[in-house]
Formats: sequence, C-alpha cells, structure tokens
Amino acid sequence: MIKTVIFDIGRVLMNYDWDGHLERLFHDKETVRAVKDALFTKGVWDELDREVWSLDQIRNGFISAAPGYRTEILTAFDRLGEAFTHRPYSKDWISGLKKRGYQVLYLSNYSTYAIEANRDVLDFLPLMDGGIFSRDVKLIKPDPAIYRALIDHYHLTPAECVFIDDTEPNVEEAARQGIHAIHFIDYEQASAELEHLLNT
Repeated sequence: MIKTVIFDIGRVLMNYDWDGHLERLFHDKETVRAVKDALFTKGVWDELDREVWSLDQIRNGFISAAPGYRTEILTAFDRLGEAFTHRPYSKDWISGLKKRGYQVLYLSNYSTYAIEANRDVLDFLPLMDGGIFSRDVKLIKPDPAIYRALIDHYHLTPAECVFIDDTEPNVEEAARQGIHAIHFIDYEQASAELEHLLNT
C-alpha cells in the first residue's frame, strides 16, 4: 500500500525554461549557446545545487567556461528567477493527495540561491509535509545517499512510497532503492500512472 508520494519539483510541480530565458535576454544564437554551455555543461550547476561552493566560486566556475561572455553569464545567473513559472495543476494535485490521507514530500536538486530567486513559484511548498532539497544534505540526485537521507529522516518504508521525477536516472535510482517510481512526461500521463498505482 502506498502511503507517501514524493515529488521532484523542477519540471514536475513548476516549470523552468532555460532556453526561453536565455533567448529573451540575448537575441544572438551564438551568445545563447555559449552562455547555456557555460551554465550547464561543465558540472558547476551541480555544485550550485550541492551548495558546498560559495556563490563567488560558482560564478567564477561559470565564467571560466566562457571568459568572453562574462557579462552575459552573470546577467543570466543574476536573473535566473525569470526562467521559472507556475504549473497550474500543482496545488490541486498536492491538496487532493493530502485530502486522501497521503503524506506528500519533495526530493529536489535545489540551491538556496535558486529558491530565493523564485519563492513565488514555489507557493505550493506549504501544502506539503516536508522533504529534502539537495542544499540541505549537500547531495544531489541520483546519488543513492540522498534517497536514503529522505527515507531515514521521515522513517519511510520504500515499498510504501512512490517517487515522481522528470529525469530518468533519478527515477531509476529511486527504483533501485525499492521505491515505486514514475518518469514524469506530462501531468496527464504521470497522474494517470500514479492513480493506477494508488488503486492497485
């Protein structure tokens, strides 16, 4: 019997559109490509989520990947909150599960910097029963240790939990931990798979 539903946050309960964000800031395709590569292909963003490095180290790490785009990289990073938007179903999805007696938690790669940049988009968090952000434990998915940290902190039985995430390696690791896992493609698909599991 499922007792706990665990959600990833980004691109599941809220949306972020880095391509659109960068295209709105910079109208040159080469600049968009260079800034995106600097932000996301060198592993520095993982360190942001892990929150071991200082913000100065993070910024310098981004810049070192494309020194010629220093100003653009800093602009994109300083304005990253503009990349986040609501998903209209999130509050109702969480509230509906809570009303049916399920514990609802989150497990998400998220830094304090990103949280502070888009608190208004995270307005569903007070509806949840808690969870773990990567910044809390200095670990990121799909490290097995972050799943165990959630299980241990909330005294969960993995077989009584279901985890919903948009990234396949994260879903696969949850399954290896004994947690029922759903790969989120869109709300209709994921909610249907969840209902099937809850009613089985």
